[in-house]
Amino acid sequence: MGMYVTIAYNPDSYSDDLIYAADYSISLSFEDYYNWSSQELKNKYPFPKPYKMALQFVTKPPTPCDDAHLLKQGKVNDDTVKLFQKENEFILYFPNITNGTSDLSCDSEEKLELYYSLKYGKKIEWD
Repeated sequence: MGMYVTIAYNPDSYSDDLIYAADYSISLSFEDYYNWSSQELKNKYPFPKPYKMALQFVTKPPTPCDDAHLLKQGKVNDDTVKLFQKENEFILYFPNITNGTSDLSCDSEEKLELYYSLKYGKKIEWD
């Protein structure tokens, strides 16, 4: 008779020996930590939301909408990323990415960039 041990670990800081000794291991993500947060904290700092564009476009247009203005652009790996602002909304726009990375919007430029880097593990290099 024995016990099964599951280790939940932060992928940035863990012991290979501890993971090896466990029966199962689970790498924790940014979403896991966020989901464990209080509702009060989630209400104060909501996740950015996917930015929905008009469905009539077969391919992505060069800008997310006519009344948004470009703040800056850069690269994630070799893919172009653009940051637009439309009133009080910031839009992280990936004109050429079709691999499931969603265009995102948020009320804060800083929160939007931080969320992207934590969720996807990639840093945007601005021009």
